[in-house]
Amino acid sequence: KTSCLACNSTFSTENPGAISPELCGCPVGTYLVAEERRCKPCTEGVSCTLFDMPPLVAEHFYMPTGAPRDVSKLDVYECATARECPGQSSHGDPVCAFGYRGTNCAKCEDNYFPDGLQCSSCGTLGKWFLLLAFLVVLVVAGPLHWRFNHGGAEKNNDINEISFSTTVSVGLAYVQTLGVIGAMSLQWPDAFAELIDLATSVGQGSLLTLLFFDIRVLRPACSIKQTLAAAYTTRLMLPVVFVVVFAVWFFASFCVHRMWKRFPVFRVEDLCHSVGSILIGLYISVVSACMLLLDCRTSPNDKKVVRTIPFAECSGPEYEAMIPVFVLAALVYIPGIAGLVCYALFVAPSKYTSPRFRVMIHFLVSDFRPDVWWFKTIHLVHALLLGMVTVVWPDGVHAQWLAFLSIFLTSLVVHQAMLPYSEHHANVLETWVFVVLIVVTICGGLFLEPLELSSVPKRVGQGLLVVVTLGMVGVAVGFLNVLRHQRSKAEKLQRREQEMKSVVEDFIQIANLMSWSHEPVVELLLGYNYVDLRNLTSSLRLFRLELCGHQPARAVERRLSAGRSKLSLTASAELTSRRGERCDSWLDA
Repeated sequence: KTSCLACNSTFSTENPGAISPELCGCPVGTYLVAEERRCKPCTEGVSCTLFDMPPLVAEHFYMPTGAPRDVSKLDVYECATARECPGQSSHGDPVCAFGYRGTNCAKCEDNYFPDGLQCSSCGTLGKWFLLLAFLVVLVVAGPLHWRFNHGGAEKNNDINEISFSTTVSVGLAYVQTLGVIGAMSLQWPDAFAELIDLATSVGQGSLLTLLFFDIRVLRPACSIKQTLAAAYTTRLMLPVVFVVVFAVWFFASFCVHRMWKRFPVFRVEDLCHSVGSILIGLYISVVSACMLLLDCRTSPNDKKVVRTIPFAECSGPEYEAMIPVFVLAALVYIPGIAGLVCYALFVAPSKYTSPRFRVMIHFLVSDFRPDVWWFKTIHLVHALLLGMVTVVWPDGVHAQWLAFLSIFLTSLVVHQAMLPYSEHHANVLETWVFVVLIVVTICGGLFLEPLELSSVPKRVGQGLLVVVTLGMVGVAVGFLNVLRHQRSKAEKLQRREQEMKSVVEDFIQIANLMSWSHEPVVELLLGYNYVDLRNLTSSLRLFRLELCGHQPARAVERRLSAGRSKLSLTASAELTSRRGERCDSWLDA
């Protein structure tokens, strides 16, 4: 009579009827831990589909070549996408896809660069592509700058031009925000992830990736060694490149103007306007690029890697060498830019009389209503909060989701309370942008892993209730404001005519006051904001031209005959009789 003997501990046999203890091994779903002589269930990132065989690397994960596979803690990393890490079906399969190498398969082989969905050969042009791209930007920047400014940003007051600028700024903010949402530690459905990638052009090799300071489309891997220092500093250098390009045009314009007088001389205030428009328009990406060094996600081996530079670990000498660079960049790009903007907006009412200052801050104030000229600071706070979410909660996907939802809901409530844009369509557009972002975030919450409610503090649940309530109130207020501001073109035209009549009457009263005493006028002007002063200045110049035949600058050369003055022909007899005396005193002033 015979009996079956059990294999030791966690071991088993592949088939029943084994006749030797040597046939005992680790069953499917486990792997051998050599030091402990036991079978351990497969952990995240590996698959154990073969009997008594070392584990295979699963799809979307990476294990360094030569890393032991019989230890309790496997050295497994989580890749950014499954495209670079297809996984193994047998032990002879490579861990990385063709052309990829390095930690998380995030690097291309030498003389190759990431081109959308694959690594492509650099070729003969690849090593010079980055330099050629800089030269193209250098050549194109000058004409675009001149077209953008028309010789002075303060002349860009046309309603269509303002509408275009507000639409572009809202659209840029929306696309950048989608890119930030796409960086959440959330497994979006494939169809939706492709939609986000299409909207942001991430991973598609498009020039639009430059909006996120992702310069891989310029093939830096062909001319610069792929290191953390290179990947991080090249992103941080993009704003510096803008400044250098416009500085070159500034000095070149003087040299060319001396040889060819018709060539325009670029003004400092115009260059500040162009550079400021770019930096503020891309401020969400500026903050994200600066903070990416701190945006580290944890892999199954408990090692942290930089989320947007997956081959770089958040430890070691190379990472520590970048800390001073990060501190300098953070000081310049975050409090530096924000401080300059806040200072410019703080002194704007008192410095409006300076034409150069008006040009410099045109990009900050031109889109907004006069009474909320400072609203750009709210946009900066919004951008800073978006960039900090994944830094504060790198692996807490539930906290990320709640933070994004809170930011969007709060922004919607603030926007609806203020309706800051001077153009009605821009207010409606930004309202719908926030509504779409809120819907996208809420839909993303459907794919979160279930959270143990018992582990959630009571205050967090109360906070979520408050956030959702505020969001509902914000959406309701938004729709009410949209309906309230819907008026016909005829009503708008009639209202503008009434406003113009009121402006003329006020102007006549101010002109009469000026003939009596300057003190009431000065006291009145001190309370004006930048747009009121701007409109008054334009009106004064118009009246000087039409009533007196001159304007403030070079008045003698700009005199007009009485026949060319439109308002003078319809002026009252009393005003006409006093016009000469008033004009002489006005010209002297």
